[in-house]
Amino acid sequence: MGTISWLRGAGPLVPFAVGFEEERGLGYRPGAIRHHMVLIGQLDRWLTGEGLAVEDLSIALVEGFLASRRASGRRRVPTVVTVARLLEYLRDLQVVPLETLATELLRQGADLIGIAQVLRQSDLGTTSGYAKIDRAVLRTVAQPWPGTRR
Repeated sequence: MGTISWLRGAGPLVPFAVGFEEERGLGYRPGAIRHHMVLIGQLDRWLTGEGLAVEDLSIALVEGFLASRRASGRRRVPTVVTVARLLEYLRDLQVVPLETLATELLRQGADLIGIAQVLRQSDLGTTSGYAKIDRAVLRTVAQPWPGTRR
C-alpha cells in the first residue's frame, strides 16, 4: 500500500499510523484501510490544531472532531464507531487508558455488553471494573420512585 502524505508529518498520531495500518490491514479491504488512514490523518490535523496529544483522546474529543467535520459542511461524516477502531488500537498499546474509554461509553448510555465488545472483553466483571460510575450523572438520570416527588 502506498504511503499517505500526512504520514511524513509530525502530528500526534503519526507514530501510531503505520502500526495501525499494518495491524488492521489483515482481513480488511484495502479501500477500507485507506479510508481509515485518511480519517486518522484528518483527526491528526484536528488534534494538532487544538493543541492536543494522543493521550488526550477520548470519545468526547472524537465527538468534538466529528461535530467540527459536520459544521464545516461535510456531507459524509463517519460515526464514533468508525473512529473507535483507532481508539481500540491505541488502548491495546496502552496509550489511551481502558478506564477512560469504558467510563465515557457508560456516560453516553452504552450498556456493559456493548462496552465489553468495544474493549474486546468476554467477562462483564472485568468490564464493569473499568467502567467507573459517576454518581453525579446517576443523580441526574435516576428516576424517582413511583409515587414520590423528586
